[in-house]
Amino acid sequence: MEYWNSKGYSRTNDPERLDGGGNAVDDGIPCEAPSDYDTTKINNSPAQLKAIAAVQDEAKGKKAGYAAGLAAGQKGSENNSSVNGSDAYQDGYQNAYEEGYQKGLDQLEKQKVAANNEGYALGEKRDNLSVPPKYASVDALASSFEEGFNQAIAEKDEAKKKEYSALGLKDGKADVLNEPKNVKSIFVNAYKQGYEQGQEELKLMYVQQGYDAAFTMVTYTATKLKQQKYIDWYKEGFTSNKKVAAIAEVAYQSGLDGEPYKVPTEYAKQFISNIMN
Repeated sequence: MEYWNSKGYSRTNDPERLDGGGNAVDDGIPCEAPSDYDTTKINNSPAQLKAIAAVQDEAKGKKAGYAAGLAAGQKGSENNSSVNGSDAYQDGYQNAYEEGYQKGLDQLEKQKVAANNEGYALGEKRDNLSVPPKYASVDALASSFEEGFNQAIAEKDEAKKKEYSALGLKDGKADVLNEPKNVKSIFVNAYKQGYEQGQEELKLMYVQQGYDAAFTMVTYTATKLKQQKYIDWYKEGFTSNKKVAAIAEVAYQSGLDGEPYKVPTEYAKQFISNIMN
C-alpha cells in the first residue's frame, strides 16, 4: 500500500498501467486494492477523504468546545455541551468542552475567593456597597464580593450592638435615658434592650431593699426615696415579704411579755443602712 501511494495510485489513477497480477497492460482499468485492505490508506479514496474530513472536524470541534467550555466555566454558567455538526465534530467538541468547563470553574473559584476578600475589605472601611466592574459582569463573582462585604458589615454591626447594649445597661442602672440618634435602628434597639435590663436590675435593687426592710420595721414606714418609681419598687419588695407576719407575731408577743423587740441578727446591717438612708 505504501508503494501504491508513493506512485500516486488511486481509484482513478493507474500510473504504471498494471493489471491485477502486476503485468504492464494498458487496459484503461485503474488498479484495484484487495478487498481486505484498509481503503483509507488509498490516495483520494472516498474512505480516505472521509477519514481526513473526520479528523479535521474533530480538531475543529475540540478547539471550539474547549473555548466554549472555558468561557462557560469562568462565568459559572450551566454545563451545556450540546452542539450541531458531524459526529466527529460533536465528539471533539463535547470532550474538549468538559475539559474547558472544569478549567474555567477552577479559575472561577480562585476569583471568587479574591472577590470575597475584596468585598470584606470594603465592608470594613465603609457601609456603602459598590461592586467593581471586573466582578459586576459575572454574577458568581458579584455575589462573592457582596457576601464578603455583608460579612464585614455584619461583624461590625454585631460589635456595635454590644457597645450600645452595654451603654444602655449602664444608663438603665443609672436611670438616665440617652437614646442614640442618627444611627441604625439595630443599634437603637440594642441600646433600648440594654436600658431595659439596667432598669430591671435597678428595680430589683430597690425591691430587695424593701423586702429586707420589712424584717426591721414590721409595719411599712415611708422611705426617704425621692423618685416615685423607687418608692413603688421599695414598697413592692416590702409587701412581698410573707415572713413579716411571723416576725410581727413574735414582736406582738414580746410586747405582751414586756420584752423589747430585737431585730434578727441577719437583718441588723440592713436596719442600720435604712436608718442612714
